[in-house]
Amino acid sequence: MIAVAQPMTEAFKEIIDADDFSYAIRDFVDRFNHTPLLSLIEDEPTPLTERLDDGGVADAWLAATAVYLCQKNGLKPPKWTHNNARALERPWFAAQTPNLRAILLQDSPAAFRVRNLFVSGDVLSRA
Repeated sequence: MIAVAQPMTEAFKEIIDADDFSYAIRDFVDRFNHTPLLSLIEDEPTPLTERLDDGGVADAWLAATAVYLCQKNGLKPPKWTHNNARALERPWFAAQTPNLRAILLQDSPAAFRVRNLFVSGDVLSRA
């Protein structure tokens, strides 16, 4: 049985590196999918840019994830997801080769694409 999800503000407050973030995002998505409540993403999580030194990728990823999950579940995305600080100035690609980048440009879900994150179309799909 999947435990009840923590709000996004709690689930990401202890993140210290990219591995922590990767695990936390997968865990959060699994738990949210089990119990899709707006209250879990309603409040803006603390920015991670300084802790992760990733140029804002994790912060953009959190906003994209929140919007994607809202769209999937018929919920209205919270206002914080529209914050310009939650979008990247320069494109970020989940792959480095030109051929794969071209695929990501086409397949990336809109919630990610508008934040300059280019990922696979099933980026948040979980088995």
